[in-house]
Amino acid sequence: MKIELNDPLFLPHCSCEISLVLRPGEGVLLSGENGIGKSTLLNRFHEILKPEKTAYLPQKELDFFFDRTLGKLKKIFLDANQSQLDSELFETLWSLFQLNLREERKLSQLSGGEAQSLKICLTLSKKADNFLLDEPFQFLDQSRREKLTEFILELQAKLKNIILVEHHLNLPLKEWRTLKLINDQGVLKLGDSWST
Repeated sequence: MKIELNDPLFLPHCSCEISLVLRPGEGVLLSGENGIGKSTLLNRFHEILKPEKTAYLPQKELDFFFDRTLGKLKKIFLDANQSQLDSELFETLWSLFQLNLREERKLSQLSGGEAQSLKICLTLSKKADNFLLDEPFQFLDQSRREKLTEFILELQAKLKNIILVEHHLNLPLKEWRTLKLINDQGVLKLGDSWST
């Protein structure tokens, strides 16, 4: 799979010239200094790729669901997304991240880790070939981090493409490419790359 982005209006402070080729099952970690455009780039990749084949985990909160309980949100997700969501996988992730123990809690009552777990369940259970994950490990405790790592490795084994933005990644992710983003005279480009 090849993703290309050539946009002179990418960000207020730079344009963008990126070309990225992914092999099936390949994981890519985007790195770079804060504010360089990693999250914006991931969002643009989401716009470029076929939406029906791509799952995207942004950093934004799920506050547009107002103050419903987790139980009601679960029913909404399963009823509304039958063609796009793997309901069996959703249920598995729901229990794996222990949201089944919090179903009476309202969205506003969730901890940061619980809210992140909700987003993870919804994103990773989508029937997709490409997974774009923007700081998926933020707010998660060690147990949930380990569960997420294990699931990401399972996605790789199923030959899914994964592009990940994460600041402090210290995880056993095999055969991942790290791509450093640089601002080269006002243009966002790929700098040196290396394997982890």
